Amino acid sequence: LKALCAYVKVCEDASKVKALCDNIAPVRIYNKTGNAIQIHYALKELDDDRKLLYLTNRTKKNQIVTLDIKGSYNIFSLDVTSGKEEQFTAIVSNGRTSTQLEFSEYGSAVLMLYKSEESYMAEKKHVEVLRLKNDFDIVSRDDNAITLDKCIYRIDDGEWQSEIAVINLHNKVLELQRACKVEMKFTFKIAEEVDFESIKLCMEDSQNFDISVNGISYVFEDCGMFVDHAIRTSFIGKYLKVGENTISLTCQFTQSEELYHAKFTPGVHESILNKLTYDTELENIYLIGNFGVKMEEKFILGSRRCLYGSKQFGLIKPVEQADITDITHQGFWFFTGQMMLSQKVNVELHSDRRYIVQFRRLNVPAARIYVNGEFAGNMIFSPYELDVTELLKDGENEIVIQMLSGNRNLLGPHHKPEGESYSVGPDSFSNKRGWTDDPELPTWTDNYNFVLFGVEF
Repeated sequence: LKALCAYVKVCEDASKVKALCDNIAPVRIYNKTGNAIQIHYALKELDDDRKLLYLTNRTKKNQIVTLDIKGSYNIFSLDVTSGKEEQFTAIVSNGRTSTQLEFSEYGSAVLMLYKSEESYMAEKKHVEVLRLKNDFDIVSRDDNAITLDKCIYRIDDGEWQSEIAVINLHNKVLELQRACKVEMKFTFKIAEEVDFESIKLCMEDSQNFDISVNGISYVFEDCGMFVDHAIRTSFIGKYLKVGENTISLTCQFTQSEELYHAKFTPGVHESILNKLTYDTELENIYLIGNFGVKMEEKFILGSRRCLYGSKQFGLIKPVEQADITDITHQGFWFFTGQMMLSQKVNVELHSDRRYIVQFRRLNVPAARIYVNGEFAGNMIFSPYELDVTELLKDGENEIVIQMLSGNRNLLGPHHKPEGESYSVGPDSFSNKRGWTDDPELPTWTDNYNFVLFGVEF
């Protein structure tokens, strides 16, 4: 205890506690007011005398902070997508190193620290942001898609029932707890000038269904997967027509007695329910091809920056140009995959300037940038900017942005009143109330919710 007391320091007030902690802290972060807000860091010592410092801004505010590190170092920023390092200004004094960092909202930085007793002053160049317009040419893209997740139905040759979401129909038939015949009819409209030959039907377990298209028996000829190996595709265009079309699916709905027992017996443990598999599943179907998708009614920007609108959609001729700030509502409501968009921009180069492509927000999981046919880099993390100086030329330059979408707009959940779902559970796709649902909101809306797809300047 006496030996321990030799290390104890008594502080009369909080300011002295802070001063003591600052003196021994490996990293200090502060702004003009003396305290940076919610900048968290992790410092890792590497085997070769280097240190790796990761910092993240946990707020929706842009912050300019001073970084003060115990020890003498040269500091390099690490691009985690390319592995490239770039040295920037760092002042070494009295055994500590300081530099300035700028964080965008929820932005982060990865720094490599190399031992050095000398300060380093990076060459300062004026930064010029390339002025891109909103309108881009669509150079290439994956097939567009439409999700058909509602149908009219009948059971055991009974009366046809009104339209219902397929997942809700599956749960409804399951509650009968018996084998039965289920018929489903999906309807959609096609406008003139649509490329019929490109259209494919996509579905799971096609062998379990009798299929007809516009009243004609249809044999599903597998020609590859879509999104998932379980979702198979088959050309269907020659069976379609301008105007209203119908795809009919008929199956024998059967389940094992073990499943019914586990599903409907009170008190069955969750671990048993999580192991259930269905002998027959009623699933959404999809159409993919070279078409656009028109929302029949108006939409609004709803809660959580979600596009909220219509109950009905139709196939139309696709656009060849798009406003890149939101491509979703320009005929790509259910789109998933990659899309490449191009724009020409004139640049007058100056040797004392750096030129960057910069976005304020990225409403896609990732984007790739090409300049004059050369790969410039990936955009994944905030801040969304990329130095393209070395790839530019005087005069006209081509900027191509390849945007990669997720499956949210294709697979949903589409029908939650709260807009975008911040967390998703097993019941998020149905009209059942799940643990992720807001208890004060209804569990279902027949309207659709979509997220934005694009970049914002």
